[in-house]
Amino acid sequence: MGLQGTRRAALQYFSAPGFIIGVLSPLPLNAVGTDISRLFGAALVLVTFITWGASRLADRPARRMIAGGLLVYAILGGIITAWGQFAGTWSALGWSSIISYLIFILGYGYFLFLEPE
Repeated sequence: MGLQGTRRAALQYFSAPGFIIGVLSPLPLNAVGTDISRLFGAALVLVTFITWGASRLADRPARRMIAGGLLVYAILGGIITAWGQFAGTWSALGWSSIISYLIFILGYGYFLFLEPE
C-alpha cells in the first residue's frame, strides 16, 4: 500500500469506521470499537510518515532499526488478524488482511535478514 492508499485508508477509519469494519466483520461496531478503529487510523498515519521518511535515509542502521519495528508491527498485526479470522469475528475479507500482513512480514524479513549489505 503506497502513501496514497494508506492516507485513504486512514481517512476512512477516521470518518466511517462503522462502514470499514462492517465490510471486514459481520459483528456490529459499538462506541469503543469506533474509537479503537479511529486509533488504528491514526496508527496508519504514523506508519505512513515513518516509512516515507525512512525511505529517504542514507543511514543503513537507521533504516534497519525502522524496518525491525515495522516487522514486529506486521507480525503482531498478522497474529491478531489470524486470531480473529479463526475465531469467526472476521468475514471472508479477513483473509486478505492476513495475506497483506504476510507480504509485509516477508518484505521486512528479506530486508533485515537476507538482503546483502
